[in-house]
Amino acid sequence: MARAQDATLVLAFGGEPGAPLAHAYNYGAPPADAPTYVMRVPVFEPQVAAILHDGELLIDAQTKIVQRVHAERAMKTIAECTEAKKVLDAKIAAVFKLPYTGSDPRWQYLNEKGTGVGGTQCYTARHLPYVTLIVDLSVPPAP
Repeated sequence: MARAQDATLVLAFGGEPGAPLAHAYNYGAPPADAPTYVMRVPVFEPQVAAILHDGELLIDAQTKIVQRVHAERAMKTIAECTEAKKVLDAKIAAVFKLPYTGSDPRWQYLNEKGTGVGGTQCYTARHLPYVTLIVDLSVPPAP
């Protein structure tokens, strides 16, 4: 049986990088031909669910350890994205308490054990009509 290590991130975003899969299940074996697989999960925390409906967990197929929690949503305006980002940043910062200053602009926070990085980004691609809100919680890259 898998268990969550920190219920705060599990309830808000569906998982925590570096933690065992947040629930026990027996739906059959995951794909054996790939090192990882993706599972979409609904968001349950009311403030986060008002912004993101679901997210993706990238799971190590052998160990069932979550490697990444990722979600994206198109927003109509940069102001709308910035307001949503504030809510999500507060949720992430409550668990990932240290600042992260690596090269990936999606990550602004590091957990105290150094086993997870996370953050949000309002991404504007010149060729796209809307801004994209990106949430990413991951196992940090090797130094």
